[in-house]
Amino acid sequence: MNAQFPQIANSLEVSPQVREMAEKSITQARESYEKIKDWAEGTNGALEDVFSLTSKGIIAYNTKVLEITRASLNASLSLATKLLSVTTLAEVTDLLNDHVKTHTEQLTAHAKELTDLTQKVTAEAVEPLKLVAEKATKLAA
Repeated sequence: MNAQFPQIANSLEVSPQVREMAEKSITQARESYEKIKDWAEGTNGALEDVFSLTSKGIIAYNTKVLEITRASLNASLSLATKLLSVTTLAEVTDLLNDHVKTHTEQLTAHAKELTDLTQKVTAEAVEPLKLVAEKATKLAA
């Protein structure tokens, strides 16, 4: 039986249509592989961008929080210094009212700054992923 196998294999011929179909299938598989490979590499690059942008955003956010904390601490120390020099209850009340009003306005402004910064960082960090999703959609089509 083993001696007959090479004879049978040699006698089998692949028709040109089958060969052409097999070659087309291989070509399509290679093209699909290249597209998926390119997309995967793009995705890795996008993820690196997301992590980089996010870490820069976190640093900016923390820096802003430290600035706000420093300003608040300075305002509180300034109030304490002023309170040491007052002589009447009316002056204490005026100083406290002014401080509360100013501090509330500053807190509102700082909250807006932090919100704006958070939205900016989020939008920047998501942008590379949007591009990858768009590319994937085009590949799938």
